[in-house]
Amino acid sequence: MSNANEPLFELIADSLTLMNRSFTRVDDLSSYACEFYHQFRKMWDRGIPVGMGLGHITMKPIPASDLPAFLIERLAEKGQLARMLATVEFLTAKQTPMLPTIACEYEIAIIVGTTDTAPSPTTIFFDVDSWTAKITISD
Repeated sequence: MSNANEPLFELIADSLTLMNRSFTRVDDLSSYACEFYHQFRKMWDRGIPVGMGLGHITMKPIPASDLPAFLIERLAEKGQLARMLATVEFLTAKQTPMLPTIACEYEIAIIVGTTDTAPSPTTIFFDVDSWTAKITISD
């Protein structure tokens, strides 16, 4: 079982809270995904994932998804094999995850807006009013 202090979850939550409101629109999930990617990439450029113990990771879009989504992969290094870490999908409270099945450690749903319903084992609620991210892990 995971916990909310998993470095990957913290990295994603930090990337969300660093987003610039000027580049997002409440009615456009893609704007949140693009700004999230930008902030994630800035952290990646500074080596923050490596410093958090995640190793060298990449993030790329998942084109088969109907909603904005990314695949996060850890690259092979120091005798370890490359592996799929997580899928990350952006949703509103009224949507259900639509990702194709990809074998990875975590399936993360990022809910943009306010709700208490967790559609995925790992859900990060992003409140656009308070501009905060809350990580929820369910069994």
